[in-house]
Amino acid sequence: GGGGHAHMGGEEGQIQKAKAVASFEDITGCDGDIAIQYLEASGWNVEVAVDAFLTGSTPAPPQHAARPSHPRQEQQHGGGGHHGNHQRRRDQPEEALLLDFSTPSDPLPPLAEEPPPKEKETIEWRGVEHWLQGLQLDKYADILKTQELTDPDALRDVTDEDLKEMQVGTIGARRKMLAAIRRLNEANILMVEAPEAPLRGAHPP
Repeated sequence: GGGGHAHMGGEEGQIQKAKAVASFEDITGCDGDIAIQYLEASGWNVEVAVDAFLTGSTPAPPQHAARPSHPRQEQQHGGGGHHGNHQRRRDQPEEALLLDFSTPSDPLPPLAEEPPPKEKETIEWRGVEHWLQGLQLDKYADILKTQELTDPDALRDVTDEDLKEMQVGTIGARRKMLAAIRRLNEANILMVEAPEAPLRGAHPP
């Protein structure tokens, strides 16, 4: 009698191990050899073995594996009615694990990083002579008039090479003029009629 009972217990243990391997395979999708390797290392605790497999760590037997009541608890988990529930419980953390690694799609950059739009400078245009007087370069007024560079639109694309060709001899004068032209390009130009002649249309009534 006693021997038969012990033999029966051994068979139950084998069945229990087979169910543990099957559970491990269902949850992880790996083959039986890997299942047995992880299960043996974790004291045939399916949850510990699956956690170890999913996290890529080496499985360690749970602290309570030595308790005599543990195989009975495993048997209850492995019973037919509980097996489906057990597997669903294992699937949920796995899904959560996958969600943790998902990346948000193209997050919008924070608006604070954009600099506020700069207020444009307003420059009153009273003619090329007046403009050059402000730069203390009025001696070049005749040269610009000869080249018909008498308003901001005409001056917009003037380069250092152009100024050299127009006999604006000194580097300092050319740099000063080019810097002033850049300011004109970036500013709002307020056309003010010069005393000697209107630049835009006739005198107002």
